[in-house]
Amino acid sequence: MDVECWYGPVQRLGGARRCGIRLAWAVFGLAYVGAVVFVSSGLRAPASAVLLVLAAGARLSAYIGATVGEIGFLRGFWMDGSRRLAWLEDYAASVAALAIWRCPPR
Repeated sequence: MDVECWYGPVQRLGGARRCGIRLAWAVFGLAYVGAVVFVSSGLRAPASAVLLVLAAGARLSAYIGATVGEIGFLRGFWMDGSRRLAWLEDYAASVAALAIWRCPPR
């Protein structure tokens, strides 16, 4: 089976997926900056509170990035497994169509 034929439809959806990821990171970035501005200006908190917000946002960003990476890995793993299963089903159907079925001797 041609790899381009198999992954072509998935690659066409890649642009929409990338736009969605960029939009989600943009929302996260705006919320992160908003939280820092709110703590520093709105609450007039000390620098230690601002640093705490920065550290919490950095950890949250790392968790989100790791989750997105894991989802991408699982998606690729699923795609390869489903491609192999489809090949096996096609192969079994072609062999079954050519097979001559006989009863085994007793």
